[in-house]
Amino acid sequence: MLEEIFAISNYPDLDQKQTFSTKLSTLLKTYGILLLAIFLAVPVMLVADKLVTNVFHHKSLASANKFALHAMFHKLGFLKSFLLACIVAPVFEEVICRLPLSFKKRDIAIGLSIAAFYFSGAFFHPANILVKLGIEAAIAVIIAGLCFKFIPATVVLISPANKKRWIIFFISFFGLMHILNFHPIDYFLIWIYPVFVIPQLLMGWGMSYIRFKNGFVWGIALHMLINTVTVLLTFH
Repeated sequence: MLEEIFAISNYPDLDQKQTFSTKLSTLLKTYGILLLAIFLAVPVMLVADKLVTNVFHHKSLASANKFALHAMFHKLGFLKSFLLACIVAPVFEEVICRLPLSFKKRDIAIGLSIAAFYFSGAFFHPANILVKLGIEAAIAVIIAGLCFKFIPATVVLISPANKKRWIIFFISFFGLMHILNFHPIDYFLIWIYPVFVIPQLLMGWGMSYIRFKNGFVWGIALHMLINTVTVLLTFH
C-alpha cells in the first residue's frame, strides 16, 4: 500500500472498482498512516517552534492554530463551529483541491468557481451579509463562465507527467493555504510557516490518494474524519 501511495504518477490509473468494505478498509488504513506520519513530524515542528520563540522572540506558532480554533468555537458556539469545521470546510476544500483532478472541464470550472467564492470574501467586507454573499456568488459565476469559455475540452488528454505535476500542486496548495490559519502572519518569518502545516500537507497527500483510489466522495469522507477527530480531541 505504501508503494502505491508514493507512486503519485500512477494515481489517475488506480482502479476504483472495489467493494464498499475494501474502500472503507483502505480509507482507515490511510488514516492510520497519516496519523503515524504526522506523529513523526511533530519533533520537527517543536524544534521549529523553539527557534521561533527563543531565537526570533515571536509568540509560539504551534499554539496559534489551536487558539484560533478555540476563538472560533467561542464566537460561534460548538454546534455551528463543528458543522463548519467538520462538514462545510471539508466539502468546500475537497471541491477546490480534489475535484479538478478528474481533469474534466466541468469539474475544473466547478472547483475554480468555488475557490473564487471561498477566497473572495477575504477582499470584501460589506456590513450586510447578503451583499457579501451576492458579491462572492457573482464572482464565482463569472469564473465559471470564463472556465467554460476558455478551458479546452481536451484538457483530459494532458500528459501523465503534467497530471502528476497538477496533483502535487494541489497537495501543496491545500497544505500551504492553511498558513492563513496563523492570522496575523508575521511575514518576516514566512519562510518557516510551511513547517507548521506539515500535517495539512500530509493530509492533502493522503486525501489525494483516496480521491483516486476510492473516488471523490471518499476523499471528502476522509477529510471529515480527520477534522472531526481533531476537533473532538482538541475540546475533550
